[in-house]
Parts: sequence; structure tokens; C-alpha cells
Amino acid sequence: MREAGKLAGYDVKVDSYESDIVKEIRGIIPMVLNVNENIIGMDSRLERLVSGLEIQSNGVRMVGVCGLGGIGKTTIITALYNKISNQFRSTSFLTNVREESTKESGLLKLQQQLLDDTLGVNGQLTLKNIHEGVKVIKDKLSSKKVLVFVDDIDDPRQLEHLVGKHSWFGHGSRIIIMTRKKDLLKAHEVDYMYEVDKLNEVKALQLFGSYAFKQNLPGKGYGDLSIQVVSFADRLPLALKVLGSLLFEKGVKDWKSELKKLEEVPNKEITNVLKISYDGLDHTQKMIFLDIACFFKGCHMEIVTQILDGSGFKAESGINALVDRCLITISTDKKIEMHDSLAQIDKEIVYKECPNEPRERSRLWKHEDGTEKIEGMLLNDQCTSEHEIKFTSKAFKRMTRLRVLVVANNRLQLSKDFAFPSHDLTSLIWVGYSLVPLPSNFHANSLAYLYLKGNKIKRLWEGDLRCVNLETLPRDIHKLKHLLPSSIEHLQDLRGLRLNKCKNLESLPDSICNLSSLRTLYLDGYSKLGKLPEDLERMPCLENLSLRLKKEGIFLSDMLVGISQLSNLRALCLSHCKKISQIPEIPSSLRLLDAHSSIGTSLPSMHSLVNCLTSANQDLEYKRSSDKVFLSDFWYYGQGICMVVQGSNGIPEWIRNHSEGHIINIKLPKVWYENNDFLGVAICCETIPESDSTHDLISTELNCVLAFGDGYKSPHKLRQDLQCGTSCKSYHCEDASKHMWVTLYPKVSIMEIYRSNQFVSLQASFSAPDRKYKVLKCWFQPIYAYDPTVQTKDVSCTDCQRNVENRKLCLKGQPNPINQLSCIPTTAVLDTLCLRDSKNLESLPTSIWD
Repeated sequence: MREAGKLAGYDVKVDSYESDIVKEIRGIIPMVLNVNENIIGMDSRLERLVSGLEIQSNGVRMVGVCGLGGIGKTTIITALYNKISNQFRSTSFLTNVREESTKESGLLKLQQQLLDDTLGVNGQLTLKNIHEGVKVIKDKLSSKKVLVFVDDIDDPRQLEHLVGKHSWFGHGSRIIIMTRKKDLLKAHEVDYMYEVDKLNEVKALQLFGSYAFKQNLPGKGYGDLSIQVVSFADRLPLALKVLGSLLFEKGVKDWKSELKKLEEVPNKEITNVLKISYDGLDHTQKMIFLDIACFFKGCHMEIVTQILDGSGFKAESGINALVDRCLITISTDKKIEMHDSLAQIDKEIVYKECPNEPRERSRLWKHEDGTEKIEGMLLNDQCTSEHEIKFTSKAFKRMTRLRVLVVANNRLQLSKDFAFPSHDLTSLIWVGYSLVPLPSNFHANSLAYLYLKGNKIKRLWEGDLRCVNLETLPRDIHKLKHLLPSSIEHLQDLRGLRLNKCKNLESLPDSICNLSSLRTLYLDGYSKLGKLPEDLERMPCLENLSLRLKKEGIFLSDMLVGISQLSNLRALCLSHCKKISQIPEIPSSLRLLDAHSSIGTSLPSMHSLVNCLTSANQDLEYKRSSDKVFLSDFWYYGQGICMVVQGSNGIPEWIRNHSEGHIINIKLPKVWYENNDFLGVAICCETIPESDSTHDLISTELNCVLAFGDGYKSPHKLRQDLQCGTSCKSYHCEDASKHMWVTLYPKVSIMEIYRSNQFVSLQASFSAPDRKYKVLKCWFQPIYAYDPTVQTKDVSCTDCQRNVENRKLCLKGQPNPINQLSCIPTTAVLDTLCLRDSKNLESLPTSIWD
């Protein structure tokens, strides 16, 4: 009773009517929304949402919930409302905002409902227009703690007029927004965004069972069929509920019949919900969506982008729009994924273009003669019969608008007179191609992507083929007898050329330098290639060059002399090369050098490295650089330059500070941050694979954490870690040797807060997260644009030239040697200081005695 006496009560006025009192109490107690009992998999989702709400904090917080239609967004936020609404005196749940907004004065009525719910005025406050509504919402709710749910937003105007800004609501308020469009939440700058994903296999089977059998487990004899249905529904909650209800109390034969029917005709209740997202796309986005669903589901995004750009669709913008609307996802390995139910809808859309005549549709999946309406065709083993199919020119004659042709069927044979009629063909993918070259009358002006695979192919084309939009050549081009005709210069949009394993390749045509758009050139494997073309400076776009040539008898160093002309080269691979001793001059744009498993290879000259580090500082200062660089099996995340060479002899003697183990500290020179000659630091480590790290397929990472020390507290970690990794198995084979990892970290990358006398030391700590490497030693060295500790050649004094082993600074005849003396770092170790003929020298700076 004592405890009950402490509870707050509700003050009832003596002269109040009972009906009014009941209404007031009802306004205080939040309503409980109806949620279907079968909310399987809800607990973990609610936990993440509640965490994102941060209810205990006092600020206003907006949370967005997004996902594909039918994924369960409304169910989740309804359950969330029931869970937390009792913690708020004022609540509102605005449902079906998308639909209500289309009605007359729809937004105004929603504003009215928001005010009625949160203020309890029950229509006593009348709004004239939506602009007045915005003002009243701000005035009335800016000092009130409210909980507002806004369900099914699809237009930014809805957010602007209902929950425009954080300042509209009082401290402790929480606004939850549900939408299919992720980009709306980004534009509204919500504090936390939760994207609802599909159920896992177990939860999906339980949800389906709760509708099909009124229990979580499948009924006896229905286990395999239930798994088929869950697979067909692709774990989409809406599809699981609809199909479960459809199959409830039906026999096995009926189940099999329904499944077969669904493969041909999608369920309308499911398609009506999912098609809402499709209907909201513009024309170009719809075209991209249909192409992906029909032909490119599961394909790499780079290839799909290439093909769609070739069709004039502005692929990057369109793909981003589909991702923002949760219609597609991009996997970690950059493949485009789409829910099976959506793919089915797309095929249904194409089917409705002409239900009774497949040849009149824009896209085909079966062996049918086409008409001028067909833009895309897919023919694979699932779409054709078991017998050999003959394709003639007559069958293609009317397909004058054909853009995309995908054939993956070895039973499909072409007649000798076969010809492609369409001038619009942008993508040709043909596995099992049966002709020797492409037809001589092949129209290639629009071709953007080409993939041919067949045992009879000896050359790609005959004569002077002009494919001005083609970005890549087939990856298995090394199997062709005749590789590169001189007419390759006409491939002006070619961005990638991979000539791996071309055993008979002796030279590259000089015309290859006319490929002004080429970004990637791979020349890997055994080759007779003796030199690179001389006019490499005509390839300003080349960013990635791989020369893993296992040559016998010829030194690759001679072949590499011209690479300094590649002004935009960012990544160079020289791994597994047998004949390379000194890497010659490299372009200052280089950010990644991979020379692992190349015995005897040392780092480029100090002059080249200083140029690269200077360039990296300039790029970062003007924000022109990316912090990600990739080769085929090596990558680097971080700013600056990353290099790897085999063995410890790759470390030059100018890198002096070293330590056993995986951690090293150095003292920083005084006022290093004010020294314009200070460019950054060289960070190195020597690694060897752990004895138990041999695997068939390896992906290995090496991390480096930089931290500044102030001499008192523990080091202050920089925000950015340096990461590099490889998927090459040679790092872990039985005879794998030591490797040296070198990173040149630019001064500009160091944040402003660390550029003070407070920080006197810098620490580097190396680690291998997967424990496949062991770090034996590490090195650390400041790098200066003019560093006496590395000057051992090209000095002006004859006496100094006689003994280049000593560490010296030769300033003979310099007009102002005092300026250069002031730049000597305190870590420098000099044997000799030469000041011969320095006529203007009056005194020595005291700093040199440090």
C-alpha cells in the first residue's frame, strides 16, 4: 500500500462529466496497434531498432526504416510502436502516407491527424493549408516530447510538411520514418538508418509453416515441398505469408500444381505490392531494371554498367536509383543481386507487352523468331530444347532493334551465312560460338561489351572493324591464333586489355598507344614479348599495368625504361618476374608497386620515391586522390604509396631506424610540421608466413596503425589505418620466403591536431588480422625533399665522389648553404660536411650540433 501511495495519480475535477474524463484518460494511454501473431524473427530486428533510437538520450532523434516492398517494414515498426509507446505521453502513427497524400488535401489531413494525436485536440484545431500546418506543428510541438511514426513515405514533400526538421519537436522526441526509398532518408539526414533484410532460411521456413500448417514446422510429407516454396519465395515475408495461406489444407498434388503454375504466372497479391516500386521509376530506370532482371541478375556491376552505358542508359545513376529503392543490392564482390520475386515481376511486365505473341515483346527467353520490337534475347540450356537448334540469318532478319544478345547453349549452331542485322547491338555474349571469326558484315559501331567462347574461334574479326564503344576484349583472347591486328587503334573506348598467357606474343603494335581511354593493361604469364611500345606517353589514362612476365634470358629492367612516361599510372605489378634487378625510374603518380616473388628486386631509386611522395602530398592537398588502389591479386587501402618486394635486401641503407618485432617508435625532429622539406615517413616491415598458413585459396591482410606520442599518455591513434592484402598463394607455399612491405606515408595525411610541439614521437604497429603472417622486424624513417642521409651520388665535389660509402652532405660552391643546413633533421648521421668554396657562409647554425 505504501508503494501504491507513491504512484502519481490523475487529478479529476469535481465538476467534470464522466464521459469527458474517460476521453482524457484515453488520450493519455497510447493505443495498442494490431500486429499479426506470426511475427517470427522480430526480436533481433526490434533490438537493433531500439538501439538505434537511443531512447535514454535527451536530444531529438530521427530513425529511418527502409527495404523492399513486402519485406516486413510496417510489421516491424508496428511492433516497435507497441514496445516503446508507453514511454511517451504524446504519440502519433501516420499510416499509408503515400496513398493518403494522393487524395484531395491529403497532406493537410495528415498534418491535422498528427496534431490531433499529439495534442489531443480532437479536431478543435483547424488548419487552412499545408503551410499553416507546418507553422502550427513547429509552434505546438517544439517544446513537447513526442513519438511519431510516418509509414510508407515516397516523396520528399511528405517529409518536409510532416516532420521537416529536428527543431520542430521537443527534447527526447523520436521520429520513425518508413520508406522503400533509401535516398529519401539520406536526403532528410536521419540519425540512424535500418535496412530490413530477408529472413534467414530457418526463420523463413518457420514463418511459412505458421501459415501453411498453423505451426512452425512443415507437416509430415511436406518437408521438401516446403523448402521449394521458401526457395521460390526467396525468403520474402509477404510471399511466404501469401503462399502459405494459399497452400493451407491442400494436398501434395495441389502443392505441386500450384508451384508449377507460379513459375509461369506470378501471384497477383505479391506482384501488386512489389510493382509499386517499379511504377515509381522513370523510363530509363525501368529499362535498366528490366535488362538486369531479364539478362544480368548475378553479373558483375562493372560489366553491367559497361553494357548499359553502351545502350545510352547512364548506368551509374540508374543503378544507384535502384539500390536506393531497395530493388537491387550490390554484393561484397560487386555482383548485382535481385529478389527472385522482383525478377518474376519484370518478366510478367514484358509478358504483358503482348501475351499471345512472344515475338512481339521487347525481350525474349525462348527460341522464337523475333520482330523489330525485340531489344534483348536470352538463350540458355533452360530456355531451349534438348535437340540441336539451327539459327539462320532469316530468324534474325527482322530484329533490327536488338541491343542485347546472350547465348549460353552449346546445342545452338549457326549457319555459314549467319549475320547480325542490328546496328544497335551493344552487348554480345555467346558461349559456344561456332563460327571462326565474327561475320564480315558484323555491325560493331555500337558494341560496348563482347564475350565469345568457342573452340573454333581463331580470330575476333577480319579486316578493319571499328568498335568505337567497345571497352574490353574477351578474357580468353590468349587462345586466339591471331591476337592483335593493327586496327586495334579503332577501339577508342577500350578501357581494359588483358593479354594473359599469350605465349606467342612477341610485340605490341605501336597503334596500341592510340588507345587514349585504356586504363588497364595486363601482360601476365610466359611471353616472348621483348619490349613495350616507345610512345607510352600517348596513353594518359593508363592506371594499372601488370607485367608478370616469366622471361628467360632477357632482363626486364631494360624493358621497363619507358614506364616513367605513363603520367597517370597508379598501380604496377612486377611479381613473379625472373629477370629484374633494379626497378627503373617510375612515374610520380604511382601508388602501388607489387614485386613479390621477384628474386633480387630492390626498391626504385630514392629520387623516384621522393617524387612519388611529393605527388601524393599534392594530390591529397587538392583532394585529387583516392585511398584505394587495386591490382588483380593485390590491394592497398590508405594514403600514400605501398610497395612489396621479396627478401630483406629490398630495404635501402637510408632507412636507419629499425626494431625487432612488430612495433617501432621514433622521435620526431623539432618543429617537423613547419619544415617544408619534410614529406612524410617511410614505414617498413619484414614478414614471413606462419608455418601452418598453407591453404588452397588465400586472402591475407597486413595492417599498420600509426599513433602519435606526447611523452606522457598512451599514443594517440590516427583515424586511418593502413591496410594491404593479397590473394596470391605464393605467399604461403612451402618454399615461401620473407617479404618486405614498404609504405610511404605523406605529411599532408597527418591531421592538424597532431601538428604541434606537444607530439614528440611516432609509433607504427603492424599486425596480420588472420594470423597468417609473422612480423619479424620493422623500420621507420622520416623522408625529406632534401635529405643528407641519402645523398651518396651525383655530388658536385670530386673529393666527395671518391668515397660514396660515407654519409655526407656536400654543399661545395652553394650560394646560400645556410638554408640547406637548417633543413638537416636531428636524426641525420653525417660522416662528412663539405663546405668548400662557400664564399657567402658567415656562420654555422647551432642546430647542426644536435
